[in-house]
Amino acid sequence: MSFLEKIPRLDRRVLYLLVAIAAVVPMFTPLGLPIPTSREVEGLFDYIEELGPGSTVLVAFDFDPQTVGENGPQASGVLRHCFERDVNVLITALSQNAPGMAQEMIETAAAEYDKVNGVDFCYLGYQPYPAIVIMSIGQNFRIPFPQDFYGTPLDSIPLMRAKQNYDDIDLVVSVAAGWVAESWVTYAKERYGCDVALAVTAVQAAQYYTFWNAQQIVGLLPGLKGAAEYQAMMKGAGMSYTDAPLRGMDVQSIEHLLIIAFIVVGNVGFFAERARQRREAAAARAERRGER
Repeated sequence: MSFLEKIPRLDRRVLYLLVAIAAVVPMFTPLGLPIPTSREVEGLFDYIEELGPGSTVLVAFDFDPQTVGENGPQASGVLRHCFERDVNVLITALSQNAPGMAQEMIETAAAEYDKVNGVDFCYLGYQPYPAIVIMSIGQNFRIPFPQDFYGTPLDSIPLMRAKQNYDDIDLVVSVAAGWVAESWVTYAKERYGCDVALAVTAVQAAQYYTFWNAQQIVGLLPGLKGAAEYQAMMKGAGMSYTDAPLRGMDVQSIEHLLIIAFIVVGNVGFFAERARQRREAAAARAERRGER
C-alpha cells in the first residue's frame, strides 16, 4: 500500500498535533506575515488621524468576555490611537458583562499614555437597555449617566462639563458582538447625526458592510483581521501598538493554510484509495474469469 493510500487511515491525533504546532509556534516566534489594509479599516484610522487634540470620541464596549479575543484588540487599538492623538475619550459599557473588563483595558491604556481620568477620558460605565441609553444620550449624557463609573457626578468632572449630547462629540465607535452596533447607527447616526464607526466580530461583519457601502458608517473593523490591520497602520505610522492581533493573524493564516493542505491531501488520498479498490476489483474479476 502506497503512502497516498494510507492517508485516509492516518491517525487523527497526528492531525491534532499538527494543528497545535501551527497554533503555538507563531505565538512565540512571530512570522511577520504582511497584512494589507482595507478601505473600511483605513476609513476609521484616517478619521481619527484627522481629529485635532481636544476632539472627543465615544468608545462603546458592547461586547462580553467571550469575544474579547476579537473585540479586545479592536477596542485597545482605538483607545491607544485616540490617546496618541490627544483626543479625549468617553467610554460606555452597554453589555452587562463588560464593565470590569472595560475598566481594566481603559486604565491600562491610560497609564501607558499618562492620561488623567476626568480630564483626558471619562468612563461612564454601564446602564441597562442599550437602545434607550443611546437615544437618551441624544438629549443629555446626564439622563442615562448622572455619574460616572466611579460614582462622581458628571458636572463635577472637568471633561464632562461642556459635554451635553452627540453635538459635543466627533465620533462614536461601537466595539460590539451583538445587535447593539446597529442601534448606534439607527439612533446616534440617523437620528442625531453623529458619525459612527463599528468594530465587530468576524461572523457579524458581513451584515454591516451594507452600512459601509451606504456610507452610514465612517469605518468598519471586521474581527481579528480588522484589529490586526488597525495595529499594523499604527505601527506603520510610528505609533505605539500591541502585536497580539498581528501574531494572531500569523496563527490564523498558518491554520487556514494547514486546513487547505488537509483538504487537498485528504482528497488525493481518497482518490488513491478508490483507484486501489478498482484495481483490486478488476483483478478479482479477472481471476474469476480465469477459473471458469
